[in-house]
Amino acid sequence: MIEDKATQEALLADLLCLADSKWVLGHWYAKIILNGRSVPDFTSMAAMAQDELGHTRAMFRFLEQVYSLPEFQLEFGRSDSKIHSMTLLDAAPDSWADFVVTAYLAEVAMFCVMETFSDGNYAPTATMLTKFCEEGYFHRLYIEGWIEALGDDERKDAIAALDKRLPLALAWFHAGDAEDLVLKSGARTASWSDAETLFRERLSGWIADVGGSWPDAAATDSWDVKRHRETGSVMPASLWEYVV
Repeated sequence: MIEDKATQEALLADLLCLADSKWVLGHWYAKIILNGRSVPDFTSMAAMAQDELGHTRAMFRFLEQVYSLPEFQLEFGRSDSKIHSMTLLDAAPDSWADFVVTAYLAEVAMFCVMETFSDGNYAPTATMLTKFCEEGYFHRLYIEGWIEALGDDERKDAIAALDKRLPLALAWFHAGDAEDLVLKSGARTASWSDAETLFRERLSGWIADVGGSWPDAAATDSWDVKRHRETGSVMPASLWEYVV
């Protein structure tokens, strides 16, 4: 384990941003299974929910072991103010197009951050997150298929969803100006800013194809750089009750 206490805490915060976001996204998939449009949709979403929740619990158990936390502390022992999930996933989708756009943004954003760990010198996180990246590849393929199948009216909904959701996705990468201890330690080989650059590169063609545009990121004047959320913000009560 990394010996420096401050770096340990920074690594824990980074990994909880991923684990908690996967936790919420897994519950999104589970909730929306019955809104699928075909039997393959149902089975795909069930598998995606299983993957995300499986990743979450694997990360929780790993972190509890490494950080000597009580068993199930991370899943059941935290208040909503201690959850690090991305703001992008706070509000439930209001249409099928909103669902597929938001899920795609979340999947790509998490992939880009996990990639920064894949060549890191801390073997447990490098190995685990590389495996999660490989499994998430198929999630993105499924969602890309759903996006391609959107009708004309739904494409208008998709553009509206991008206008609403993309600034939140971009804000998630904001890491402040403090020294990046995880990068300095070598556990990550790129910064959150580098992950944002990768995110923009991977999505630039898709956003143009959908008919969207790149906005400014959501305001980060009062930003909790550990949770990558607005300071003091919590997920909506209804989502919190569903997740726990």
